[in-house]
Amino acid sequence: MAVLSDTEILARMAKGDLVLGGDTARATECSYSFVSGSAFIPGETTGPIIFPGSAGNSEVTVSPGQMIWIRTLERVKIPDSFVGFWWQTNSLSRKGLMLVNMSMVEPGYEGDLACLFVNFAKSTVVISATTPIAKMVFMPIQGLVGTPFAGDVSRQRYDDALRQLAINQPKSFLQIAELSTELGDAKNLALRDIEKTAQAAAAQVKSDATAAKTDAVADFKKDIPAAIRSSFAWALGAFVILSLTTVVVEYLKGQLFPDVKAIARSEADTVLKERIMIQGETKSSDVEAILERLLAIDARLKSIEKTK
Repeated sequence: MAVLSDTEILARMAKGDLVLGGDTARATECSYSFVSGSAFIPGETTGPIIFPGSAGNSEVTVSPGQMIWIRTLERVKIPDSFVGFWWQTNSLSRKGLMLVNMSMVEPGYEGDLACLFVNFAKSTVVISATTPIAKMVFMPIQGLVGTPFAGDVSRQRYDDALRQLAINQPKSFLQIAELSTELGDAKNLALRDIEKTAQAAAAQVKSDATAAKTDAVADFKKDIPAAIRSSFAWALGAFVILSLTTVVVEYLKGQLFPDVKAIARSEADTVLKERIMIQGETKSSDVEAILERLLAIDARLKSIEKTK
């Protein structure tokens, strides 16, 4: 697609197209350079800054981080077969003042244009009445535009809408300083609230603990006599049960389990008697011989006991 040259732009301006109320000296190479007509400071309710004139301002300053709306001095009238493109100027971009609403101007549009600038530099940028603020290139459209832009807005209505837009906007695009202050205040407020809440919670816990301790001591003192009586009753009952148990066990032991030692002695005597019992007839020679030997042994034992 081709871009109109300066001669084509001038020819169409002479016919009342493209740029209305413009200066032919600002149609150069393949674009037209627009200048300021009025400026609107975001966040302020004062009226616009008017360029130029005996009652107007010769310049406006844009501080670092500040935004500003500038309505162009010229108006545009784009034919249905053309389109315009809104561009940043190199001179302002080098200073850090950036055009953030670069856009396309539709076929059929007739009216004012506005630039939204943000100063990203660390220094103030000055815009005078003769400072080129933006450029526009014009391109013919291939084919017929079925629905071109329709409508015509007067300059007064355009300025009123632009002023209202600026009033409702913050002064700074980035708002770093304002945001930092707001965050700092919010942080301090939150910390104070947290500290108050923590102190209140600690006081409540301490109060509850003291009350619980007092109640526990009171209940303990109240229940001491009952506890002693209960403990004595249990001890007495246990002693009685233990005594009865001992008696019953001894009785059952005697009934169910006889004296083992007595039984053992009886059994031993029986076995011994069986062992030393001499089988045979009393008058037999063997029996008589054994008896004589036993008598002799018994006599010796007695003599030995006498000598001790």
